Amino acid sequence: MIASLLLSGLMTLSASVADREVHRRFGIGPLPFDRVEASEEGVRIYLKKDGIVQENLVAWDRVASIDPPENGLLEPGLEQKLQLGTWLWRGHGRLLRGDARLALPEFTQAWKELEKSRSPLAALAAEGLVRAAVLRQQPEVAMVPALALADLHAAGIRTDRFDGQPAILDPATGLIPDLPPTLSPEDAALAARGIAEWMASADEAGRVRGELLQSLLLRTSTVEAKSNRNENEGTRFLRLLVELESDDSKRRQRARDRLALKLDDEPAWREAWTHFFVGRSLVENEEDPAMRRIGVLELLHVPPFGSAVPPFMVQQALMLAAETSRDIGDIQAANLLDALVRIAHNRGSMENRP
Repeated sequence: MIASLLLSGLMTLSASVADREVHRRFGIGPLPFDRVEASEEGVRIYLKKDGIVQENLVAWDRVASIDPPENGLLEPGLEQKLQLGTWLWRGHGRLLRGDARLALPEFTQAWKELEKSRSPLAALAAEGLVRAAVLRQQPEVAMVPALALADLHAAGIRTDRFDGQPAILDPATGLIPDLPPTLSPEDAALAARGIAEWMASADEAGRVRGELLQSLLLRTSTVEAKSNRNENEGTRFLRLLVELESDDSKRRQRARDRLALKLDDEPAWREAWTHFFVGRSLVENEEDPAMRRIGVLELLHVPPFGSAVPPFMVQQALMLAAETSRDIGDIQAANLLDALVRIAHNRGSMENRP
């Protein structure tokens, strides 16, 4: 009788120790645990079974809830991390359904929590934010997370949550083809401030790339022209685009010549960027009307690239071409281009509808 009572008591104790569970999303069964703690990547759970402590890690965006203890208070850090996981889960689900409008604020909140982290969850937040901002045509929002995403990828830190979706980051350059650094002055200033804050904790390669992007956004050429042989292809490409803004006409010409060397072998997005930045440089930095006309032709190469170019870049190319045509006296061409600007604007507004 006594042995029976002792066995019953031990069984009751064992059940009470592991009577809490981590509940997972997507219909996956719960996991019981004896002890739980928050980690950067997810909830770490421990369960003693047959004398052996088993450990599991569930990523935060996969955790629906965690049973609280009897006092109702979760262990330190769990509440905040559960909220982070909810933002990531909601943002990801909404984005996959095509709802970038509702996905963007979720990823924005998650990114605020993860921007200093170097983890797959940070890569998820950065990539989700970039994808949503690009679809919403809010490039100024995406500039900093795009830099961080490239930095994480270079370190081998990635997320698998977008596997099966078209890649957003160009692997050869670490650049986002849908995110050229050409914004309105107000948006460019906003993005440049964000980049400056991000660079404060970046490594040398990240700081160099950040400085180049700032120069392109703010239309300056103060970055040192000499490149490092260890720089990747994307940084070298950005450096040449910055050189197009130089006050020295010979430096601008050298940059145009180098960009033209491989133009026919470039992917569509990079060819479009080259035409745009070369064209803008010619129409805004050259005084010879003949050179400025060549610049207009360069800008008019951009719209035919279609989906390889974001709508805001097409609009800017057409607006610059129209303004320059009017300035050099080609009024008929300017009027025609004005009409194309309106069409491009309306098309962009339709693509950006809620």
